[in-house]
Amino acid sequence: MHKFTRLSTLAMFGAMVVGAAGCSSDRGPADLILWHNFGAAYTNNIKESLIDPIWNNEKLNVKATSKGSYQGILEAVSGTLANRKFPNIATGYPDHLSTYARSGYPASPTGVLLNLNDYLDDPALNEAHKAKTGYTLREDYYPEYMIENNTICYDENDKEITVGLPFNKSTEVIGYNGVFMDYVRKQVNNPDLPVPTTWAEWKALGPKLREIQLSLNGKYLCGDKNEEGTASNFHVETSPTDDVLLDFSEAKDEETAVLSWDSMANMFITLVRQFDSQFTSYTTEDRHQPQIVDRHGYMEFFSGDNKAKTVAAMQLVRDLSGDPEKVDERIFATPTFFGGSYASDAFAENKVLFVVCSTGGLSYNLNEGQRFRVAPIPYLDAEHKYVISQGANMTIFERNSEEKPDDYNLSQVSKMAFDTVVKMTTGDYQAKWATLTGYYPASKSAAESKIYTEFIEGDPQYDDIERLAYQEGARLNQTEYMNAEKGWHKFVDPGFDGSATIRDKADKIIPSIINDVDKSIEDILQSYYDDAALRKFVRK
Repeated sequence: MHKFTRLSTLAMFGAMVVGAAGCSSDRGPADLILWHNFGAAYTNNIKESLIDPIWNNEKLNVKATSKGSYQGILEAVSGTLANRKFPNIATGYPDHLSTYARSGYPASPTGVLLNLNDYLDDPALNEAHKAKTGYTLREDYYPEYMIENNTICYDENDKEITVGLPFNKSTEVIGYNGVFMDYVRKQVNNPDLPVPTTWAEWKALGPKLREIQLSLNGKYLCGDKNEEGTASNFHVETSPTDDVLLDFSEAKDEETAVLSWDSMANMFITLVRQFDSQFTSYTTEDRHQPQIVDRHGYMEFFSGDNKAKTVAAMQLVRDLSGDPEKVDERIFATPTFFGGSYASDAFAENKVLFVVCSTGGLSYNLNEGQRFRVAPIPYLDAEHKYVISQGANMTIFERNSEEKPDDYNLSQVSKMAFDTVVKMTTGDYQAKWATLTGYYPASKSAAESKIYTEFIEGDPQYDDIERLAYQEGARLNQTEYMNAEKGWHKFVDPGFDGSATIRDKADKIIPSIINDVDKSIEDILQSYYDDAALRKFVRK
């Protein structure tokens, strides 16, 4: 009889496992505890078809529980570090993993986390994986997604220790109102006008986009739309007609903007990188400080030569935001300007028309009438095309079987947990997850699987706007971000004990730059260096 705790559909997804090596048949199923960060939106997207073909393993009982959010899972795991009641497997960001590695167990360089090097470098495991996928374990995972897993923990010789494997990976794109853009092209008599690509283009074209937006506020954009969602034959009305394309009737000039960005922390970090500055650093010397408490990284964005570059990046933000008293100058606005944590509601209401959003969250920005489309994020110039790499990894904790600690020793349970994580992050199961959620495959075997290639290359299904958005986001990733000839850099900053705190504080910088117009940009940035909670991260 298969045991399974039905806490969510994603809990079932968490049970995609391989055989429990080393477990004898008379012991019954071993238990593995999996904690994840996903809420209802993506939990409900996981279909039964992901589980039914694999759930035939009588030696494993996976108990999966949602902790609701990245912050929720960080708090949940952190609360178990002292009593060692942590899960076997958990999703988390690099700064989360760093916190776990540094908390409570300084004798080991990985703390409570399992050192995955022995598994990843095991000849037999690699031979089996290569026979199945064509890749060794380390070859299979995309290098840009492994950097953050390999740079959290180091041994006494400063050799990297892998403590996680990539699971749900995404980056950011501009999601935009395709019907509005069709109208813009008609207004400027340029049918091939692209979405602005560089920040210079946004400053140049932004005022025209704002002018057209203001002309539509309070009205209805009407016309025709073909099967693909391309609009034509426009006319603007003050009352609704049968051929309404976009409803701007509730959009008011003082409450609208052309462009927004869902994550203010991501925007700040990305602009810092694009302007050739540095957000944080974590050096070999930092990692080998005599005292454990001093083994952390530092803020760099307002230090030394980085100061002027970060100020220039923030001046761009002020320029795009315009004078708060002049609504016609407002190209950019934060999500909080629209009254939310994200800009998705404002986008659905036609109060903002372009939003930089995560490819893992495209479904939140979909509106039936807008013909949602995607484009690469804005960049400074061809030499600075930086886009953030984000999403959770899966890590394994050094803990024994919860229900049968005498029957399953630590090495057996650790091997079962490793096999489970590999199963979920490679091949067909990772590929299926990507097609259903908009996340990108974390491994080559997933990206090259029949499931994913058919998804990428398949004909668009224009009546399924969610799948269409995921498909176009996936294509953009392959043709732009993963295409070496395009010159994009998917970056991630180092994770260390305290980097989560720095990031949380950084989320407030851009809103301050825009709203505190009586303060200089230099003074606002300096205030973060003076913050008591961040002072230890300022190099002396």
